Amino acid sequence: MAGIMAGETLLKMYRFECIGFFQFRIVKFLLYNIIIIWSLLSLFQLGLFIYKFELNYLLQLGPSYFIIVFLLTSITYILILVDLVNDLTLEFESVRSECDSAIVNRQDKKEFIQGITYMVTSLVSGCITGITYASFSDDENQLVFFFPLCEEYFPRLKFIVKWGFRLSIVFVYCLAVVSPSHYIVYSLLLFKVEENILLHYIKNINQNYENEDQVDVASQNIIKQRLIFCLKRHIFFSRSTRKLFMKSENLVLPLQIEGALYFMCIVINMFGLGDAVSKLSYVHLISLITTACVTLAGLSVYGQKIEDLSDNIFNCLIDVKWYHWNEANKKLYLMFLQNSLKPFKIKFTENISVNYKMGLEIIKTFFSFISVVNQLQQNKD
Repeated sequence: MAGIMAGETLLKMYRFECIGFFQFRIVKFLLYNIIIIWSLLSLFQLGLFIYKFELNYLLQLGPSYFIIVFLLTSITYILILVDLVNDLTLEFESVRSECDSAIVNRQDKKEFIQGITYMVTSLVSGCITGITYASFSDDENQLVFFFPLCEEYFPRLKFIVKWGFRLSIVFVYCLAVVSPSHYIVYSLLLFKVEENILLHYIKNINQNYENEDQVDVASQNIIKQRLIFCLKRHIFFSRSTRKLFMKSENLVLPLQIEGALYFMCIVINMFGLGDAVSKLSYVHLISLITTACVTLAGLSVYGQKIEDLSDNIFNCLIDVKWYHWNEANKKLYLMFLQNSLKPFKIKFTENISVNYKMGLEIIKTFFSFISVVNQLQQNKD
């Protein structure tokens, strides 16, 4: 019972957090309403940016504008990812037998514990960031572009908009900022479960037939059946995961652009470039950077672990004692090896994937941009 609680039950908990929660009608209703209202206000503000076309005006409201657009993009992606990951879960469950479930319950629980620790940490961090953002100061008109917009054009709606935003921002921050990385974690856990099942069968291909002769037709046929079973399972596993990756990759570019724009505005805001810039609350800034670091760490670590899955399968295949097999089985084995060489990757671009290297590149870009802005600030002074 303890194994089941630590294995399949924990996986179901992750599934509820990533999929089940967002399938409640009230949650979908709230998210769709937030998307519609924030989108209309964002489009109106974009028109004002274009109409006024002033640098100081853009620097003043840019950070709050781009964070809202970033959150909107993230919420939209969550609604898409829920369906994609749910389809993947159902695909894996459709081929899972009682024997497979027993293998899941016997596997190492460390990955599950690490996953839930990351999820809880990132949720708490996102919640704190949302609370600090909702706890406005005297500079609230610089922190949220909705407010000066309403005061100038919709004064009667000012109270409703302000409190509606305060009530929704914590909920949105918890979900939109950290949830995309949770789908990476949940996907990895799904992949690890399927990989461990596959590795179990690969390791036992020769079970009871370790020293059989090549001329023993009966034993070679049993080994052939096991090889074909493992090969089909691997093809199914690879096809399902890569289908998810391909669909996810199409969502990456807009989120990248919005994140980069918001990041640049925050850095410019930190250094106070522009006469109209009002610096963000240090508490909010620290919590925001902390959440970004937690999310980046999760994406990098778990993205790298997904890439390592293909290496684990290949290394397991290399250890298989194949030399007593007949020629037909050896050909199947070589085909299996060849299929396992192609790595699993979630790509941002053709050359950049979600892994350790991506994390380092983002950190280097962060410090390079800060250095440039700091130099501009010194020249200004």
